[in-house]
Amino acid sequence: VAKPHLGARIPAPSVAMIGTTSALPFVLPFGAAGFGDAIASLDLEGWLAAILLAAGASVFAPILFNVGLSLGRASHAGIYLYLNPVFGAVASVIWLGEELPALAIVGGALVIAGVAIATLPRSLLRLPGRRAAA
Repeated sequence: VAKPHLGARIPAPSVAMIGTTSALPFVLPFGAAGFGDAIASLDLEGWLAAILLAAGASVFAPILFNVGLSLGRASHAGIYLYLNPVFGAVASVIWLGEELPALAIVGGALVIAGVAIATLPRSLLRLPGRRAAA
């Protein structure tokens, strides 16, 4: 949506920064109450978690998505957004020691399968012995 209005002279990573900065005034009133006390009570682990959240979800993910948009079609780049919760769940297992319920694992596998089916070339999806539709 923003790409045609911003022009070709603004690089893709800047679009994510512009979006985050312009949304700040709308979000700030909801999180302002108690924000200072919450920040003051963070320990090292809390700071690392906040930095990881800010860097991963708020900086790198939008930048990579916008780079993907600049390299290909929006319909293909949008499909990969379904992988965000899967990567979030995997990261929580690796870095936070969380345990995933079996249903979450099944759901993640279905998401990965859906993205793979949606992005694989049609020639790879044809069943053996069947002809392609004319």
